[in-house]
Amino acid sequence: MRPTTPPEFARELTAKAKHLTLKDFLQGKPLGHPLHAFLVHLPMALWPTALAFDILAYVRHDNDLSLTLTAWWCILVGLITATAAIPTGIADWTGIRPGRPARKLGLLHAALNSAVFALFIVNFTLRGLRGPYVPSITRTELLLSAIAVALLFPSAYLGGLLVYDHGIGVARTSKHYWRNVAIAGGARVGED
Repeated sequence: MRPTTPPEFARELTAKAKHLTLKDFLQGKPLGHPLHAFLVHLPMALWPTALAFDILAYVRHDNDLSLTLTAWWCILVGLITATAAIPTGIADWTGIRPGRPARKLGLLHAALNSAVFALFIVNFTLRGLRGPYVPSITRTELLLSAIAVALLFPSAYLGGLLVYDHGIGVARTSKHYWRNVAIAGGARVGED
């Protein structure tokens, strides 16, 4: 039976937490669902949004501070949430048995995400050197955003394959319910 009130949920979470490892926390076991999938949505949404504001700022040439400042904040919050998502992704990847196709797919997903993260770190650093209150965007900053977002989309696709085709993070949280949902949806979840 699932808890119905916040105090019941807190009691259940505290009872579970006493017997969990760091990997369990990173995989979202106390919450009852994968943590990585929860965290990646913010950078996945914020970084393309930053690119859109960069394009507007670059094309308009009207020195509109709101455009460049919004892009700056989107990059910053994306970097912060991606920093939180990285260890959760590593924890999920370490749970994939060696020799499984999902393991190589996870490495490619991580490599692309590492490149995206590095490009946005460089981009954010360049903007920081000029100051966040500069109402213009340089061609280099625009290109860094564009290349990073171009790599972000195939990486997100690979992440989706890991979940929907290989069942990574799905069957782990509740063997009885979510494993059956994954199987019913056609995911290759493997043996127990």
